[in-house]
Amino acid sequence: MKQFLAISIVSILSVAAYGQNTFQEQFDTFKNEVRQQYVVYNDSIKSAFIKSIEENWIKFQTHHPIPVPQKPIPQMDIQTTPEEYDSSLELEIDSIIRQKASLEEACLWNVTIPNKEKGHKTMVSFYGSELQFLHFIEYKYSLADLDEKTIASVWEQLSDSPYTELINTLLFYKNDMNLNDWGTFQLLGRIVETFYPGKKNEQTVFSTFIMNQMGFRMKIGRCNNRLIHLIPFQTTVYGKPFINFEGEKYYILEDTDVDGGIYSYTIDYPNATKQINLHAQRPFRLSLSLHTKQCNIGDKKYNININKNLINLFQTYPQTEISVYANTPLSNITRKSLEKELLPQLSGKAEQEAVNYLLQFVQTSFEYKNDLQQFGFEKFFFAEELFYYPFSDCEDRSVLFSQLVRRFLGLQVVLLDYPDHVTTAVKFNTPVPGDFIYMEGEKYIICDPTYLHAKVGQSIPRYKKQKAQIYILD
Repeated sequence: MKQFLAISIVSILSVAAYGQNTFQEQFDTFKNEVRQQYVVYNDSIKSAFIKSIEENWIKFQTHHPIPVPQKPIPQMDIQTTPEEYDSSLELEIDSIIRQKASLEEACLWNVTIPNKEKGHKTMVSFYGSELQFLHFIEYKYSLADLDEKTIASVWEQLSDSPYTELINTLLFYKNDMNLNDWGTFQLLGRIVETFYPGKKNEQTVFSTFIMNQMGFRMKIGRCNNRLIHLIPFQTTVYGKPFINFEGEKYYILEDTDVDGGIYSYTIDYPNATKQINLHAQRPFRLSLSLHTKQCNIGDKKYNININKNLINLFQTYPQTEISVYANTPLSNITRKSLEKELLPQLSGKAEQEAVNYLLQFVQTSFEYKNDLQQFGFEKFFFAEELFYYPFSDCEDRSVLFSQLVRRFLGLQVVLLDYPDHVTTAVKFNTPVPGDFIYMEGEKYIICDPTYLHAKVGQSIPRYKKQKAQIYILD
């Protein structure tokens, strides 16, 4: 019986192994067929697009930049009303703005392209890190001219290069450092600077080519004998000129005179559907360059740590909607520093008392100047930037305060954007008196981190009859 059972088991395993081998062979055949279909399909896309680059360029009219919203309050308002002030006025809402949903990541095929020569290792510097990429001989080219045929010829050369190797490495570092779309584009910028030192036009072609392969809509523009990026974003970008193409704004980030118009081709790269999303879902992880700021509340002193490399990355950002700044997560080093200093002070406090403490922290820890006074132009801050620059204004403090309340107390916060002021409102879990807004059936109490000495529910008098745009935060 045991012998029969053993023989039966061996027979079953043999049949299973045979079936498994048959399935694997069938799967491999199917995979190869699909891959071949993709290669044929991709070749047809490549040919059509290259033909468009070669032939179909037109002149696009440029539009003047959208001005950065200015908040020109010369000084902080000071709350002088006694603490028993108990106004409970419902403030009016002008409109509600939600964050645009992110598109799915583009799926990349691991298509093997034969290499004429093995790439050599190249180190790329990126905010304190030395990152390794392979540089292949097929990437090497020089633009003798900027005419359509030359650019099309280079595009065809890059299409036959082992570019998937670079993309896979780029995506590895993207995930390793929690880079968002903008951070990834900045890393690609460092790569092309290393691959094509001093050759701005070659850098523009290669970076646009790679971004297109990763599924991002981006075009090459030509003006003043120079090639530039034309970039659509998910959010409005301020202070940068743009062209309109198929109902979308394509922004020009390079500093060049574009008043005479820009030449570009008349189609987007096929299957490139994503716009660059300036929002960050995860905290950036960059090499540490430590900077510490001392903050004071009364006789208490708090040391808050930030990463200077992160500040440098933030400096590359184009000015955009305030929700991008408010929704970008705190870096781990700053979050842990704030937790160490502030959480013990919040322990055991009721919601209203805890929020009042955070209001006092933000109101009194930073010196006030508006951006025109500090920089000569409007500049929104990410939360960490308040601990680096010497001064801050209303929208900067609202960004930091909204982060602290959401991350440490778990309460929902919205931003109220007036023509010349930004403040916040908090949704409490228990009834709290004070000025408020109603939004989608929920009550949010005004908490103004720029209104010095004001407490929960106290709003600056001149805004009680004004309507605000509401930004819903994550």
